[in-house]
Amino acid sequence: MEALILSIETSTVPFSVTVSKNDFVLSTIENSDRTKLASEITLMIERCCSQASISLHELSAIAISPGPGSYTGLRIGMSVAKGLCFALDIPLIFVSGLQSLALQAKKTYPDEVGKDALFCSALDARRNEVYMEVYDDHLDQLVPSTSVVLPFHLNTLVPDHHKRLICLGDGGEKVIDQLGSYSYVFYPILSNSSWMAPLAFEQFKKGSFESIETSEPFYLKPPNITTPKNRIL
Repeated sequence: MEALILSIETSTVPFSVTVSKNDFVLSTIENSDRTKLASEITLMIERCCSQASISLHELSAIAISPGPGSYTGLRIGMSVAKGLCFALDIPLIFVSGLQSLALQAKKTYPDEVGKDALFCSALDARRNEVYMEVYDDHLDQLVPSTSVVLPFHLNTLVPDHHKRLICLGDGGEKVIDQLGSYSYVFYPILSNSSWMAPLAFEQFKKGSFESIETSEPFYLKPPNITTPKNRIL
């Protein structure tokens, strides 16, 4: 089975899009400017397809990281992904951007990771808070997407028999020494749509698709929106 998949990662900066053939990355475009995502994401997709020497109409599916992460980034990414799926009549795939970080760590540092390590993929949620997921060495999810205020004892969620905690993502350094008595290791692997390609292809082969009509971003927490105070004129 052969598939050309466009993966979109807008949960955090750098925002990125990737075109892959099966699980092989053909091209990736990144953008670290939060203010330009809405105006440039379609241009990023066009350039990414051009670099991969394909047209949009050749795509087999769209994969997206549904969240958690940036409220604005998730909303924009999901809208674009669903619009393309509707227009091209192709399926929508959800891929955990945090799980893709753990997979990339295993591929990049195979000798250092070893066995019985835990992967803590974390996104910086500002102040002393992170959004995180925890995976074991087989990439089985032990802790689903969770908003954690640091310090936090991870052994309240996972039995504390794992001694090595591999920290990843832009919140990875933030959780070091903040989750209990582990041997902490930080690998500088940040969210990227190219890490999603192998997981997206696995989902495609399984036919594990999402509803284009009803799918929504996974915000985890409501957006931090304040209402202006009324002024007396």
